[in-house]
Amino acid sequence: MSTSRKMAQAEVPAWQEQALRFRTVRDASMSTINTQLPDLSGDKQLARVIGVPRLHLTQAEVHLTESAPEVLVRSLAVGRVTAKEVVLAFLRRAAIAQKLANCVYELLPDRAVERAQELDDYLAQNGKPSGPLHGLPISVKEHISVAGRDNTAGFVGWIGNTSRDDASIIKILLDAGAVIYARTTEPQGLMAIETGSNITGVTVNPHNRALTCGGSSGGEAALLALRGSPLGIGSDIGGSIRLPAAHCGLYGFKPSSGRLPLMGVEAFCTGSDTIAPSIGPLSPTLEGIKLFMDTVLMSKPWQNDPFIHPLPWQSRADHLRQRGKVTLVVGVMWTDDVVQPAPPIKRALLEVVDKLKSTPGVEVIDWKPFQQTDALEILVSAPRLFCQLQAC
Repeated sequence: MSTSRKMAQAEVPAWQEQALRFRTVRDASMSTINTQLPDLSGDKQLARVIGVPRLHLTQAEVHLTESAPEVLVRSLAVGRVTAKEVVLAFLRRAAIAQKLANCVYELLPDRAVERAQELDDYLAQNGKPSGPLHGLPISVKEHISVAGRDNTAGFVGWIGNTSRDDASIIKILLDAGAVIYARTTEPQGLMAIETGSNITGVTVNPHNRALTCGGSSGGEAALLALRGSPLGIGSDIGGSIRLPAAHCGLYGFKPSSGRLPLMGVEAFCTGSDTIAPSIGPLSPTLEGIKLFMDTVLMSKPWQNDPFIHPLPWQSRADHLRQRGKVTLVVGVMWTDDVVQPAPPIKRALLEVVDKLKSTPGVEVIDWKPFQQTDALEILVSAPRLFCQLQAC
């Protein structure tokens, strides 16, 4: 091996050192939020930590951080509370949540406070909010690009992969008046149903820290469950929003592929048409989901992204009937004949079906997937075939 190559290899730090350096910078940034953040080391033996943040916040901070997103935007729009005091409260609660559940990739206190002050100045000068999300803090899963920040998708090897621009969804939210203040953890490579990486470690469920928060948007779910965020953005292919939301007692919504823009969302599978991802919201309330979807689609993202379907948000289940068209037909898959749903899942399905059947303008039909067992056999046999070919 040449001397120059040996020197180049010696200059590359071990992955453990890179990860430690990142965590040191992250923790240092949190210490700037408030020098009196509590030492929560004594809470390590607690399994359920949902109520712990309240013990370390002022009454005003508790009130703000436990307000629903739709309530916050109304208060912010009329100046009942300022964007700066709201974002400071959520920054403080998010820092506490990080100590309890290891759910934060990094906080962005400087840019968030500066942005909040700009929004407060705008409201004071113009007498109206800057947009439908004026002053609302929003947390973001790490692999959704934020300009000037690393985008790793959970890979240590991608530390230093700095985003030049905001993702399209971030631009839309900023134009609507939002404040991006926190980036949340994800598993290495994203496609996992728990949340842990060699960069940040394991994120746990604040309802029971012996259990997983789910994945891959587990950092968002844990942060929202601890009310360190009023509204968050995750991503989903096979359950990465829905699973963490279910694990942590939240509302999560995976829009159909092609509904929201994916430009600036990094992943190792980018360009794989057969792996169709979506980004979508997580919220402590159903109204928060509606607020997010209505705001984003009101911006008509299809005018800037040809891959987005030109379809506005419909908040009413009976909107087709209201427009004199056919009813909305919902198919229900009770089983895929490979994995049988557990009793609690089947009970939840039955409750949803009963609710849908009682909703005017909705027709419910049973749907059986096409040749699912054959599809599974093809899926599991492909790696075996690949290994056999490699051995030849």
